[in-house]
Amino acid sequence: EDDFFASLEEELSVPQAARTDSSVSDIEDDFFSSLEEELSTAVKTAPKKETSKSQDYSKLTVSSLKDLLKEKGLPVAGKKADLIARLNGSSQKKNEPSVADVEDDFFASLDEELSPPKPSASKKMVPSESKQDYSTLTVPNLKNLLKEKGLSVSGKKADLIARLQEA
Repeated sequence: EDDFFASLEEELSVPQAARTDSSVSDIEDDFFSSLEEELSTAVKTAPKKETSKSQDYSKLTVSSLKDLLKEKGLPVAGKKADLIARLNGSSQKKNEPSVADVEDDFFASLDEELSPPKPSASKKMVPSESKQDYSTLTVPNLKNLLKEKGLSVSGKKADLIARLQEA
């Protein structure tokens, strides 16, 4: 007991700002380090923008540029420089995700990993035989359940619930 109180007194005598729990600090450092590493890996492995595209486009004729724009479903009006810029813009959008896109994908996958599994949509939510479950349903839903069971659908909500519980 004396050792406990002595260690407690010693701990309390150290200013709070000077006290650090190294294990918590190490865990936080490891977490953020791994997070930064995963993000930088994702950014590095993302497809890079091709720089030679603008030179390739500049060697093409206006009608060839318009054909390429038509293939991509982009507007074909404008000067040659506009057409090249439009083609470069569409190539950049298709080939190079932005840092924000990479971050969004990363955090979405992280949320997906950390969130509890969602109930399957294929499973029907069938109320159990308790009064509480039926009381949350609307009268039309109660009547549909009664019809499925071949029971009478007349009466007040309480009557419908009682009929379902008896069945």
